[in-house]
Parts: sequence; C-alpha cells; structure tokens
Amino acid sequence: MIFPEDEVNFDFGPDNHSDGFDLWRLTQYVSSQSNKYPQYKDTEQLKKDFEYAIEQGVIAKLDHSYCNLYFYKQDI
Repeated sequence: MIFPEDEVNFDFGPDNHSDGFDLWRLTQYVSSQSNKYPQYKDTEQLKKDFEYAIEQGVIAKLDHSYCNLYFYKQDI
C-alpha cells in the first residue's frame, strides 16, 4: 500500500494474520523513515532490540512451519 507519506509492504500469514514482521522488514522500514527513528540509524541497535523482544516474550513466531514472521504475543 502506498500512502502520501509512507509505503507499507505486508504479506498475509496463517490464520488470516496480516500483522507479521521480521527483522529484515523492520530494518527496511526504519531505513526508509530514518528521521522518525534516529535511534535505529545503527541497525545493530534494532537487531538488539528485536532479539530482546523475543527473549522477553513480547514477540514470537506462530506455530506454523511455513511462517517465518513474528507477531506480538498478545495478538496470537
């Protein structure tokens, strides 16, 4: 989807989810919006925060072998 100020790329996942994400997609988005997310100009910080969210149980993969996307645990 393309909006006047943003472009959003999404895929449909299992169980009618369209809210999945992964580190690559987040990196692409943050890179295209660097003025909004200056703390992630260093992509290593984004990777650390992503991994921390996994460790803390904030995000997780669905239990589907063909889905490599992450979701907020409260939504799955």
